[in-house]
Amino acid sequence: MYPVDVKFKEIMGFLWYLNTYKETEIAHIPNKIETIFQKLLYKLEKSRDNRLLSYYAEYLVANKLSKKHKVKLLKKRQGPDIELSDIDKKIEVKSSSIDMEHWLCGASFGNGSSIREKKFDYCVFVVFENFKPIEYLVFSHDELLEVIQKERGTFPGNPYVLYRFKNLEDYLKEIPEKNRLEIEIKLHKHPEEFQDRWDKIK
Repeated sequence: MYPVDVKFKEIMGFLWYLNTYKETEIAHIPNKIETIFQKLLYKLEKSRDNRLLSYYAEYLVANKLSKKHKVKLLKKRQGPDIELSDIDKKIEVKSSSIDMEHWLCGASFGNGSSIREKKFDYCVFVVFENFKPIEYLVFSHDELLEVIQKERGTFPGNPYVLYRFKNLEDYLKEIPEKNRLEIEIKLHKHPEEFQDRWDKIK
């Protein structure tokens, strides 16, 4: 049940405002966007309503990338989210919460077509805790090819997922051996190879 004080039209109005910045090269994310995000997220946090986190993640990543690149936010909901026009690379942004009850934290790739058809060059997975970003995990497209080798998703039509846990022990406890991926084991053993690795994007 969504909270009464966060109305659907308030969410849609904000998303319309965000959309006005898409398909345009931006040098930075306007402070007004950050301010509105924080106000809405404060309301949503009370009820653990994560409707806006995926949009927030896109803008957080765009803001970081804009420090080195010409960033263009793309309008399509299917496909890459960000284009770096100076180096001709496309970025897919994924997000999830690591502290939601009855929720596995994972980057969902749906039917796997975005990986299979190489619709992006890099993927940035933003992990949230208490509605705040705690890590940015940067993957090249090729590092994620293993994800579409096993159908492991818990929702119909969404079989391909990259899971993230707080540590390797939790991962090994929750994910059966037959369902584990080498890229996930590497992520949990050596998270520093992915955390804030913006240098991979070139």
